[in-house]
Amino acid sequence: MNNLVSILLFLSAELSQGLALMCLQCVNVIQPRHCHGITYCAENEVCFVEKVVSSDGIRYNSGCMLNDVCVRQNSTGSVTAYTDGVTQTITCTECCQSDLCNSKGCGEPGLPINRGPVCLGCTQIRNASACQTITYCRESEVCHITEIAEFGDRIFSTGCIHSQLCSSFASRPFAIQELSSWHNITRSQPVLPFSTVPTTTTDPVTTTNTTRVQTHTHHTRPTHRHSVTASPIGVVVVGRRLVEKRSVGCNQCCSGDLCNYECSTGGPTQQSVENSSPWSISSSAAPELVTRPHIFSTQSSVSSLTTPSKGPFNVQGTAGKEFLLAFSKHENGNDADNITLLFTSTQNGHLSIYLPENNAYINTTITKGDNLIELDPHITLKGLQKENKSVHIVTDVNVTLHVQEYRNVFDTGYLVLPSHCLAKKYIVSTESAFDGANPSYVTVAALKDNTEISFILSISENDTIEYNGKSYSDGDTINVTLDQYQTFQLASVTDFTGTVVHSSKPVSVLSGNTATVVPKPIDSSKIFDAQTLTQMIPPVKFLGQNFIIPKLQDRHSFYYKIIASSPNTHVTVEDKYITLPNEGSFQVFESLHGRSVNISSDKPVLVVQVPKTMQSHFDTASGAMILTPSVEQFKSEYAVIVPDPPKRNLQTQYRSYISIITESNEVDNINIDGRKYDTYNSNLQTVHLKDKVYSVITMQMDAPGLHEVTSVSGHPFGIITYGFDFAQGYGYPVGLKC
Repeated sequence: MNNLVSILLFLSAELSQGLALMCLQCVNVIQPRHCHGITYCAENEVCFVEKVVSSDGIRYNSGCMLNDVCVRQNSTGSVTAYTDGVTQTITCTECCQSDLCNSKGCGEPGLPINRGPVCLGCTQIRNASACQTITYCRESEVCHITEIAEFGDRIFSTGCIHSQLCSSFASRPFAIQELSSWHNITRSQPVLPFSTVPTTTTDPVTTTNTTRVQTHTHHTRPTHRHSVTASPIGVVVVGRRLVEKRSVGCNQCCSGDLCNYECSTGGPTQQSVENSSPWSISSSAAPELVTRPHIFSTQSSVSSLTTPSKGPFNVQGTAGKEFLLAFSKHENGNDADNITLLFTSTQNGHLSIYLPENNAYINTTITKGDNLIELDPHITLKGLQKENKSVHIVTDVNVTLHVQEYRNVFDTGYLVLPSHCLAKKYIVSTESAFDGANPSYVTVAALKDNTEISFILSISENDTIEYNGKSYSDGDTINVTLDQYQTFQLASVTDFTGTVVHSSKPVSVLSGNTATVVPKPIDSSKIFDAQTLTQMIPPVKFLGQNFIIPKLQDRHSFYYKIIASSPNTHVTVEDKYITLPNEGSFQVFESLHGRSVNISSDKPVLVVQVPKTMQSHFDTASGAMILTPSVEQFKSEYAVIVPDPPKRNLQTQYRSYISIITESNEVDNINIDGRKYDTYNSNLQTVHLKDKVYSVITMQMDAPGLHEVTSVSGHPFGIITYGFDFAQGYGYPVGLKC
């Protein structure tokens, strides 16, 4: 035991000697926080700030100072110093012992809480970590580093750049500690850069003759490596690739103070990550030259880089580690104003997003809870052509992914199915196009090369689709072959409901409308605003046979569709009995007076709920297209994300809701954020399905962000989330079994 204690004490001493204090270093600045120089202190030195009164007025000096000298000067009060023949009165000296702590002092404030990152800011240096000039970035900016090879030399430049111009990110949450470690120094003779040392003293209380010395010390990196657990870097914007005119060895962004001390080609933090897993960005070339779309395998072991959470909440079913999706246009062929990916996770972990269109990717970290990432909205598909416009996402921990697309306000949202939920057969739903400018669409994205796709068309009577010089009508088949990450979108001013998608390998399928109103208006010129509808469609193999469609707040009625996945499907709808004769056959019903609906069938069906067009003082506006989860897809716990969209104007307010469907004898076991559902403002409606009684709990969700909805007994239940303002809406199932 004594030997162990000795070893630990030795290691502690070694680690403490491995870190140098990083301080701001300036002379004659108007405030300490406006200093743009840094230095690293030797042993027995601390950071200091001096308030100086001279012919220039009140100014401030900062840097490193011997601890005992700083303490003595701090307790002395007013000190007169003579520097380069100029008399200065030091009216305040303050000492501190943490990195960059002397950005404040002597009554002056430090760096503001709401700010952009502090970044290294040097041009044409051989070693980025040797940069001793900093710059303060705007809140819209991140740190940036570039490396070019010129005449055999590696030359670095560092500074700030707008986040939307970044094509790759590195996560270095402990940058300051790393720099301090590399710059550890021990001076044989005490040197006090930009500070005051008493050489001769006539009166230690009032007058000090001072010599100021500026030094530059060469620092070497220690040989040890640090094992780092990454922390979040906040919102990441993935933009279109900006291709460099010249070859560069590195062109990289990062978020966090002084994180741009190196490219991903080396250094303790990055090397540790590279040795542990393939999370780091390729060091052999600039990001735009990377040719392999896979950044890492979801099977990779990265357990040393993640910190599992201890909480009991464990989302299953539609949680996964790999996702593939694509995005469509919005009203009148416009892109969304904003595309937001919302990840929920029970663990800290890592995330990689790949955009094959321009071979761009991004690596970042995620934390337990909800994580928001914004994508460049100009990645939308064009109809009836092959494109490389999918978005491939992989993580090393299970996450649930929701998409929110904004145009003016929250325009559409949906649950993204992970790759283990994908399959080879789908039945889709769309709505009728309400004018000639806003088509319905069916989008397919391929996970593997050589994926053969067949679309067996179900389109409105007398409508046709022109593709590759051929005209296709209802019942015809369009065949395409896609390679990995390629996309294809059927798009036409028709209704594709009931179209069957077959593929030779698993694919992602999304369907909806770029914009529409429900029902289709007689005169589209009188429509004030139309709604984008998008849902990611579950495969036929995961469809169910028993459904309860919940009532919707803020809507007096809604339509719903029942679509057959197999021929000769018999369906019971309330007290009606229908037969859907063919694969893709469907019927549309209307629920009046806000009543919930029960449905059962002898074969799996797809059920879609569509809120009826809402009347408003601005004329008409549409709602949403909501996939109804079957009872077979119910789970016992969910992570609900309530959006906080901007207001369209002062007269509007977006209201968000959840509807919970559970067996009536399980109602008292439903908890929301750890509290029973009836502690919130809610209402309850009873529905019979076969021999069971169900309850539909409807609640308005006033608090944006992540909410956990669970069953204390572990009994499965269903849940959808939805919301409306006067003109737009969204809705989707929060989770499914697959």
